[in-house]
Amino acid sequence: MNIEFASAPAAGPIARLVDQDAPLEGVAAAVAQGARASRFSGKTGQVHEAFVEQGGQVQRLVFAGSGDPRAKDRLAQLERAGAAVAARYLASGETALTFDFTGASL
Repeated sequence: MNIEFASAPAAGPIARLVDQDAPLEGVAAAVAQGARASRFSGKTGQVHEAFVEQGGQVQRLVFAGSGDPRAKDRLAQLERAGAAVAARYLASGETALTFDFTGASL
């Protein structure tokens, strides 16, 4: 696995960490409502996927639940969130994935 820190997203899905019970901000209302309808609440290890149009291109968004930011086992929760995303896309054919830490309680 290669990890790079970059200021711009790579091609492929964009994953965001979402704290438990935190609202999905900065996304279209349909995306946030779809996540709620599928019972995504940011619990540790939950993953929700959505597709949006950005600049004439379809972009895959992935929301990974990172649990309670005040929990004593916060690092373990973050590991589980990353593992859930990795497990979902490891054999998907995707060659790159960007984690967007904007708004994450880290």
